[in-house]
Amino acid sequence: MTLTPPDLETPVHPPTGARCSVEVMEARHSGVLQELAEIGMEHARVGLGNALREAAGRPVPRPGADPQLGYARVARSVRQTLALEAKFREGSTARAEKAETERVAERQARGEACKSDVREAVEQLIETEAGESREGLERAERLLDDLYERLDDAPDEDFADVSVRQAIETICRDLGLTPDWRLWADEAWARREAREGAPGSPYAAPSALVIADDDPP
Repeated sequence: MTLTPPDLETPVHPPTGARCSVEVMEARHSGVLQELAEIGMEHARVGLGNALREAAGRPVPRPGADPQLGYARVARSVRQTLALEAKFREGSTARAEKAETERVAERQARGEACKSDVREAVEQLIETEAGESREGLERAERLLDDLYERLDDAPDEDFADVSVRQAIETICRDLGLTPDWRLWADEAWARREAREGAPGSPYAAPSALVIADDDPP
């Protein structure tokens, strides 16, 4: 059962920007740390060479400033900068994940609410059409079983991006029923469609609702 009409077929993709940004950051950090390690090894080799020269009584260059101490300070500063950036990125990723979780929860709740309204509306239609005859009641029982099976099999998310009216149209078509929009004119979702002037809604123009010949004027 497909509930999404052609004009509402909008693909939903989870945001991937945060994940990509983290991967890019981690790759850059890895490169920086690797370069620092190579520079550190070069300083270690220089220090070892100077120590061997000094042990052999050979002259050792004495620069005005200790290059190894300078390197240690710069390396520490770089590592602190990388750690700070990673901390900020973790906060950004956490916020993105929270927003995605909230979006999924809101979509789930919207789908559940729509499905509940559809269930009540189609139940009312089936029971109204059943009448008091044995045949009508037996048909109503079969239709209700089909209705519940279809609703139970359909994920709540399938109802998140369609209106109650659109879902009713789809399910009634599948069950071989004709919607009687007058039954639901006082429902909150019908009043909302009337208020918003929803395209294609029978409630957007109340005068468009068909009045049967036996109905009072």
